[in-house]
Amino acid sequence: NLDYVLLNGFLVFFMQIGFIAVESGHVRAKNVKNILLKNTVDIMLSAQCWWAVGYAFAYGNTAEGVIGTSGFFGSGGMLNNRSWFYSWTFLITTVTIASGCLAERTSLIAYPTYTAMLSLIVHPILVHWVWTNGSWLNNMSSTCRFLDFAGGSVVHIVGGLTGLVGAYLCGPRLGCFDSGEKQLRGHDVTSVSLGTFMLWFGWYGFNCGSAYLYLSPSSSSSSSSSSSSPSSFSPPHFPPPLTASLSTSTSPYSPPPFYPTPSPLSPSPLLSLLPPPTPISGDVVNRVALVMTLSTSVSGILALVISSYRTGTFDLIYCTNGVLSGLSGSTAIAGFVEPWAGVVIGSLTGVSYLAVSAGLERMRIDDPLDSSAVHFGSGLIGLLGVAFFAKPSYVYGLTGRQCGGLAYGRDGGTPF
Repeated sequence: NLDYVLLNGFLVFFMQIGFIAVESGHVRAKNVKNILLKNTVDIMLSAQCWWAVGYAFAYGNTAEGVIGTSGFFGSGGMLNNRSWFYSWTFLITTVTIASGCLAERTSLIAYPTYTAMLSLIVHPILVHWVWTNGSWLNNMSSTCRFLDFAGGSVVHIVGGLTGLVGAYLCGPRLGCFDSGEKQLRGHDVTSVSLGTFMLWFGWYGFNCGSAYLYLSPSSSSSSSSSSSSPSSFSPPHFPPPLTASLSTSTSPYSPPPFYPTPSPLSPSPLLSLLPPPTPISGDVVNRVALVMTLSTSVSGILALVISSYRTGTFDLIYCTNGVLSGLSGSTAIAGFVEPWAGVVIGSLTGVSYLAVSAGLERMRIDDPLDSSAVHFGSGLIGLLGVAFFAKPSYVYGLTGRQCGGLAYGRDGGTPF
């Protein structure tokens, strides 16, 4: 189990190589060295910030459901678990997404400044709201909780929106819109293409690793040991398993500590149709990989085909950005929906990427990589897709909550 979590963390960390390749290819040759240095500084600085303060704000004991208040600098055994490294790889992904929007016109002083702000304050507080027990966001409903499977909100929406605001404040690069259209193009499509496939590969660790965290068989033991020993700590992002023994019990289901405690389940037609909570199973991970693959491929195809009507040619850059949009859109939904819903979300992300990119160009907001369109726009589509397409049995199996998307009728409730 430990090896599985670490392996997926290594895959997510490998995505940094993909980001470097994509960003280097999208900028002009004279700025490649700046991109390499910027990404290196981001990784090193974010590690220190996450260890010192960020991880405690994200997963420490909650204060009024807003922010963590314990475990600073790894105190109290906070780092004696397998989640620090994996959660840190999510943070550096968020930071790198934002930095891509600001390429070619931001000083090396500005990069570490916003990296520190994201790592110390913005990202950890939002993680606390979305993924920890007792947060105000997860206590808004007594029957469901905020559903974001692997970080569509806290990683892609946050990173993309941060970068979008930064690109607007910085203004366009000199000469970018001199003729009314975006002129400054990248210098190396080979690097962009290879980087895209590296990101696609690493993204399986992003989503499939998150699937394991919902089903970890060792979490219950670590949770129980942490309750009896003040020196150990089990973060709320690792819920205890939903064991098979529950399937033979007639008593109301009691959710794991990770999730806000709902009111007792009342009898309903929907509950009688739901299977018992899902035990640890490769089926969930396989479904996550399938949904992610279908969403990604259809998004890339649609972006390539639709853009050809505008440009008169099949452009590799539109295709690769379509692929990344499908990956971003799949992050929030992967474990909660059927494969057909992944195709629907992928179709929407491919179209939304082109629409947002065109809108930014019309407003003369210069995003060299289209990162805000790829991550913010598509991440938002994926998050909203949960509200429409989350299957009640999948939500119940992973979280113990009796709710589902609007596509399954009002009896299932809505994730929001």
